Amino acid sequence: MPFRHVELEKRRFSAILIVCIYSTQLAIAAILNHFYLIAQHPLFWTSLYYIISFFAAVPQAGFSDETGRKKHLLIASSCVLSAVIWLFSVDMFKKLSPNLWPSITSLISIFPVCLLLGLLGNVIPIARGCLAALKLHDFQAAIGLTTSAIGLGWITVDFLTLALGPVGTLFFSIALQTVVIICIKVLYLFKEDQSSHKKAIIRKSYKWLLTMLFVTGGAAALVAYLLTEATFYQIYTLDELPTNPIGKKIIGSLMGIGYSVGVLMLWIVKPSSKNSIKFGLSFSIFCLLFLIFTNYLFSENRLRLEAIYSLRINGIAQFCFALGFGFFVPALFALMSNHIHPRHFGRLFGAVDSTDTAALYFSSFLLNIKTKLNFSNQQVYPVLLVLFSLSLILYRKVIRLFKSYEKD
Repeated sequence: MPFRHVELEKRRFSAILIVCIYSTQLAIAAILNHFYLIAQHPLFWTSLYYIISFFAAVPQAGFSDETGRKKHLLIASSCVLSAVIWLFSVDMFKKLSPNLWPSITSLISIFPVCLLLGLLGNVIPIARGCLAALKLHDFQAAIGLTTSAIGLGWITVDFLTLALGPVGTLFFSIALQTVVIICIKVLYLFKEDQSSHKKAIIRKSYKWLLTMLFVTGGAAALVAYLLTEATFYQIYTLDELPTNPIGKKIIGSLMGIGYSVGVLMLWIVKPSSKNSIKFGLSFSIFCLLFLIFTNYLFSENRLRLEAIYSLRINGIAQFCFALGFGFFVPALFALMSNHIHPRHFGRLFGAVDSTDTAALYFSSFLLNIKTKLNFSNQQVYPVLLVLFSLSLILYRKVIRLFKSYEKD
């Protein structure tokens, strides 16, 4: 088969995987938003989902590494679809039989959704493992597009909820997820090597994780990623506009677009992983310093600017801060992938997914402390600067450990 045709096939497969990640994140965001409408303790159920996913992502991805990624991608995607259908059905039953609704507990309506999503619905690490197995020439940019797709999934749910309502968003998710599953089944035809070792996969997955963390330098990489992701989530949360539902969505959109622009630039320039990490980190920390400085100036309107100008300047800084992430996050994943055996790609991105969950929880913890102590944004930003600066030390170690494996 001609080389050009093979590359075109790989690009088609990668497009299917990226859309799969987008539809999955859209479904998850729609479900988590819906918890706050039908559950008595939505934070508990959201936390339960994240905790289950934190521990299940690596072994489920391990099963995909050992027994076939396409098969497990279909299983995980079908579980996500089943979770959305279950929640949609519960909502319909609530409206058709409101008198019977009080007798239906959250254990019946919400717990199955948490199990389906957290235990069996870890699509994203499996899809990223599939993407790594394709060995694309532009793997850095492709893996960056998967993160853009995740952010776009959250943003889409925000705007769809405003346009269609929560139930309409669930229905849209069901339709999209069904189409994606059909496309994977029919169009994703990439032939992959499978291991003959199928015993004790869960134990082997956790053993591999410990080896990756403490032998190959993976701990430094994942902790660095955790610190930068927690900083990213905090900046998004600090600058939400709760009194303006449209303005609140614009904050996330700006940072999502900034990240995507960074990925696009990465695709065009094609720097090495090492240089991408250095540039992205330097650019983001410069923007973080600018954010701290402008927030200090705007806190008491020392420049005597109208509020709209303050928001615009802040928005530009957030956009640029996220743009740097579009360089160093995909480069980090690419650098680690170069040192990981292809049979463990799913496990690697399972660990990445679990780290992202931990970053989300760490960010929530910081936000809770801010609320309880009544800290202002100006008091929180220096803490974020410390976290980001600590990550720079770890990223330096990552570059030193992995640079000899990089394929320039």
